[in-house]
Amino acid sequence: MKREFLAQFVSLALGPLTFLVLMPLIIVYRQTGNLGYALTWELFSLFFITVGVALLFIGRGQGVFSDFDLSIKAERQKFYHRVLILALIYFIATALIKGLFFHLTVVIFSTLLIIVAFTVANNFIKASIHLGIVCAFVFSMGLFFGPYVFIWLFFLIPLMAWSRFKLKKHTLKEMLTGGLLGTAITLFSFFSWKFLI
Repeated sequence: MKREFLAQFVSLALGPLTFLVLMPLIIVYRQTGNLGYALTWELFSLFFITVGVALLFIGRGQGVFSDFDLSIKAERQKFYHRVLILALIYFIATALIKGLFFHLTVVIFSTLLIIVAFTVANNFIKASIHLGIVCAFVFSMGLFFGPYVFIWLFFLIPLMAWSRFKLKKHTLKEMLTGGLLGTAITLFSFFSWKFLI
């Protein structure tokens, strides 16, 4: 019982929403060194994140989604399509305001690619978005801050995998697929961006 509670806590506390909220603040602060500016971009980003969360809650209330984990494959597709449009608007707005070489723009582009990849993958397998996002976060932090940060944060990946497996939300194959998609897209986005600048 204690392990299941811990698994639920890890899954919620270290879920996609946590990393989506943290990422803009960390990335903009890293690039500019200006906390006020980073907080401004955090508020801008929170608008889009809040709309995404609202779509989930509204859909859950209307019976479109049976649970907040989006356990049913067909329901995942509906959610992914909705947040893909939202992420595209977020990306365009950020690119128009700051340009394509703003670090946050690159992270949002990577998020767009992750949503597309999970939408496609969901046709074949229920890939773990929890593992995809935690891998994207850990690798992004490692790429932006260096290997020590990567090593320090790496424990989050097996911790999340344990949590999702313990809760019987995913099989090993689904977790590996999610983790590999999040990692591969993050690396592709980062090195493509590095190549262009």
